[in-house]
Formats: sequence, C-alpha cells, structure tokens
Amino acid sequence: MEEDADLVLLLEALASPIRFRLLRLLAQEGGNLCVSELVERIPRSQPVVSHHLRLLLFARLIGVKQQGKHNYYYIFPDKLKEIRDALASVEHLLQQRREDQL
Repeated sequence: MEEDADLVLLLEALASPIRFRLLRLLAQEGGNLCVSELVERIPRSQPVVSHHLRLLLFARLIGVKQQGKHNYYYIFPDKLKEIRDALASVEHLLQQRREDQL
C-alpha cells in the first residue's frame, strides 16, 4: 500500500502541465538548469516556477545542487523508471486478463 502511495505522489507531481514541461526541459538540457534558465523557457514567473520545482523535489523526481549563488536542478532517472515499471505492470495485468478471457 505504501508503494502505491509513493507512485501516486509521483503521478500527481507529473499531472500538472507546468511541472511536466519543467521535467521535459530538464531532460532536454541534460539537467543542471537554474530557476532563471527555466523561467526564460516557459511563460511563467520565477515564484511560480520555484513553487512547481519544490513540488517536483518533494516527489523526488528531481534533485538540486547549489553552485555559487544558484541552485541547479536535475532529474532522478530512477524515479522515471519506477513510474514506467509500475505502469508496465498494470498493462501486463490487463494483458493477462484479456488472454484469460479468450
């Protein structure tokens, strides 16, 4: 049950178009983008971007490292694999069910 709660947290974090866009930008750029670089790429204010980054951090989809005066964000690829594997297991169960009905 706790595993399901963790997965739901990850999926909820991805359910926002802004957060999904931030994740895509980090993936496109290979991570290591600061807030000001992310703000330049999406039409949102710095406080809005920072808020959504905090939610992605809380879900542990991204990490942050400080370099000088800036925080740089990057993706945890293992979390994306966790989501992919969980959805694949659901798809596998559906496929088994279909085969059993034949």
